[in-house]
Amino acid sequence: MGSDDDKLDEELLYSVDHAWDLIGGGDLKGAMDIAQRSLERDGDSPDAHHLAGVIHASEGNTELALAHYMRAIEADEFFFDATLNAAELLFDPVQDHHGALRLAEKALSLADLPEERAEALALKTEILCALGGFENVREARRMARRFPKTPLKSARACFAVGRASYELGDFEGAVFYFQEALALQSGVADTYHLLGLTYLALRQKDEAIYTLLKTRELDEALPPPPFSLKKEAFEGRVRDALSRLSRPFRDALEGALFVVAKLPGVEVVAEGIDPRTPILLDDIPQLRSGGYETPLFPIRFGKSEPEEPRVGRVFVYQATIERSVPSAMHIADEIVYQLERAMIDEFPELEAHATHPLNRQNR
Repeated sequence: MGSDDDKLDEELLYSVDHAWDLIGGGDLKGAMDIAQRSLERDGDSPDAHHLAGVIHASEGNTELALAHYMRAIEADEFFFDATLNAAELLFDPVQDHHGALRLAEKALSLADLPEERAEALALKTEILCALGGFENVREARRMARRFPKTPLKSARACFAVGRASYELGDFEGAVFYFQEALALQSGVADTYHLLGLTYLALRQKDEAIYTLLKTRELDEALPPPPFSLKKEAFEGRVRDALSRLSRPFRDALEGALFVVAKLPGVEVVAEGIDPRTPILLDDIPQLRSGGYETPLFPIRFGKSEPEEPRVGRVFVYQATIERSVPSAMHIADEIVYQLERAMIDEFPELEAHATHPLNRQNR
């Protein structure tokens, strides 16, 4: 009897299926241990490489995830999941849209199940929208006509099609697919988030507030990334980011109060502010359009035609910033990008003085 138990325990040490169960329970370390043991036994195992890629991707280790996905594809050229996951990473965060498009097209050719076809179609549609241009957008709309009209059995597929529909401006279609996704898998913050943004676009106030508040509730319950900093250390990264700004940005922020918080407050989200906003500017006495607005309440107050940009308070949301970067060393750079982006949205004339490469690319 004992020998049978020992044999079962040994099988679990190398069972990729068991590793997926561990991932479902949040035990990424246990799942990675299985992936590594499996790769020690068979360095070309496509399943083990794919498993390792998924774990690395969930931890923000994009380069390692991509490397494992590509090894899985090399070992099994018909591996749909590895191909699709690699395409998604190349699309975002790597921003290699042409490489992502090639892999998305390959994934579409490999898809057998309706859910697989739906995911590959949705990803290709999003990539084409991101590439821009009349022909690409027209092709994206043509792809969208192939979206399934019947319910899918996968929450992931429903979410993917909903997100692509949102990008195309088909907000009613997006609501349908997001609701289908939540019916299949409730409590997913990403789905609530995009559903809330879709309701904002449709100007459905009550639905938007409910789903955005639900997003915040779910986000608040998430554990921080392994590299999460103590508040004092994070504030140090904020100061580092400020030192990297150009003079016009620093002048606009002179005397501003900086407040670090985990997430936007409930009262702020209830006004229609995205609960995942990384930076919120406040106390702006001289706005171009005459005041303050939110997506749900476009009422502006204050002076118009300001003499110069000026910000009185800046809220920096640590959880949002940290969850958008792969490691602590990227935090200051992300703050620079997001702070410049928020200020450029408010004061477009500052764009010419941006220092972050992503904010300079449209010059």
